[in-house]
Amino acid sequence: MSYLSYTRDYTGPDQVILRTPERYMPLVAFLEQTSRQPSELTLAERELLASFVSALNASPFCVGIHNGVAHAFSSPGIDETALTTPLADHAIAEKLAPVFAMVELLVKTPKDFCQADVDKLIAAGWAEQTVEDIIGLVASVTVYNILSVGFGFKTAPSGYFVGLGQAVKEHGYQNLFQSMLDAAE
Repeated sequence: MSYLSYTRDYTGPDQVILRTPERYMPLVAFLEQTSRQPSELTLAERELLASFVSALNASPFCVGIHNGVAHAFSSPGIDETALTTPLADHAIAEKLAPVFAMVELLVKTPKDFCQADVDKLIAAGWAEQTVEDIIGLVASVTVYNILSVGFGFKTAPSGYFVGLGQAVKEHGYQNLFQSMLDAAE
């Protein structure tokens, strides 16, 4: 349930976006660009990273959404224990470990991010473009985390995240929201 009187009956931030699309659709486009465009990271890996960002930002609603999309890509999600469990305790593929470490640094202590962190990722075999992809993804997901937490969205009806995850897999974020807007007209 949302904290604001005019959004009390909303089940998630998608309804906030649809309420004032002129304000929020640019954010949907940003998320689309950072999570769906060609990258060295797979779509499933980016959704796992988005789920991890959401967990670090204490946004369980967004964890659910990104886990739903990750599951649609047949990838296990990040358990909500990521809210309180150190990164080292998570089962992460060795190649992705430095990526998750960079994400954790960008979310928890962005002021400490420096050239040495970029160098670690490149030394682990990742391209500079992937560093940019990760920074953009962390930024776009964090915006949604703040919206979700700020409005008070914590959970959703049963099956919501699975259905939304499949829809995002099939259509992408931007096309999905645009079709919702078109249907509302």
